Amino acid sequence: MNNLQWYQQYPNSEPEFLILIMESGQMQNATPPHPRLTASVDKESKTVNLEIFPADVKDSALYYCALQPTVAGNTMYTIQKPAQS
Repeated sequence: MNNLQWYQQYPNSEPEFLILIMESGQMQNATPPHPRLTASVDKESKTVNLEIFPADVKDSALYYCALQPTVAGNTMYTIQKPAQS
């Protein structure tokens, strides 16, 4: 089973968990949840969108997406930078 996780990281800080999206489509938010964050899954196009609305200057951070499992037999989580656009 593949689970997708989103993290937010501010400079000189640890990544902070935002949301877990399970293969079934169920979602588990951080505690407390981010008040303006929504995530959506499009299985047809195989995309997952993360939206913060309305965006604020304080939302300026790095956002990471992690897929678990990342490698067969690997039980550790891997955090990867999103592709640069």
